[in-house]
Amino acid sequence: MNEYATYCDPRIQTGYSTMLMVKEPGDTLYSLLVTSESVPTVFGTPDTFEYDLLQCSSKGATIGKDTVENAEMEVFWHRDNILRIEALQNRVLDFLVFYPDYSARTFSATIRFRPNEATAENLKGTMSIIPIKINTETILDARDLIKLTVCFANTIPNAVTVTSATSTVLPIETSPFLTGLSVECDNASFSVTATSPAGTSLGSVTITMLTTAVAPQYGIVKVTGSTADYAPWTTTVAVKF
Repeated sequence: MNEYATYCDPRIQTGYSTMLMVKEPGDTLYSLLVTSESVPTVFGTPDTFEYDLLQCSSKGATIGKDTVENAEMEVFWHRDNILRIEALQNRVLDFLVFYPDYSARTFSATIRFRPNEATAENLKGTMSIIPIKINTETILDARDLIKLTVCFANTIPNAVTVTSATSTVLPIETSPFLTGLSVECDNASFSVTATSPAGTSLGSVTITMLTTAVAPQYGIVKVTGSTADYAPWTTTVAVKF
């Protein structure tokens, strides 16, 4: 090493905490699209146009338009992610890639979601991102452009069986803790009610089978947490009688 090899970079960072965020119609801030193991880029190399002057010793090029690149992003395949992404697909939306140092890039795109091949490993789907427009100027501090998302902090079962004798009560812990809860079911034979957390008490969802229902009955219960200044989030429970 010589006396010139003194320029180190303490700002090098990993991709941890990078998020793909979306701004839905009517919103002014971006929120988390889904969790993922990677975040792709849609920013391509600008077009160039070469020229060859007879009077110049080298060829040259002029810069044209910026190019966009279709991208794909693997996402875990389960009901919650399917519900979230399919509600947004086939529309032109605004997206923001938020990096760990709070810098960001924005673009507009349409998304589609499809399942991958099922194997003995984790089930995944692929989200295709078809960009419409990109912004090549990086936002150095995008914190005032985003909002956090409500998180379900406890394990909520993927599926439950309801009996006619007693109600099934699911405790719901949210972050922030005092998050309002709402619930709905796609099968009217199940009666569902939500109790929002209060004080230090957890929230809950109560599922009851109507006495007039005849087995078997199946349904999907959607539980949504929402609170001021946070983006809402919905999780699902499959119910059976």
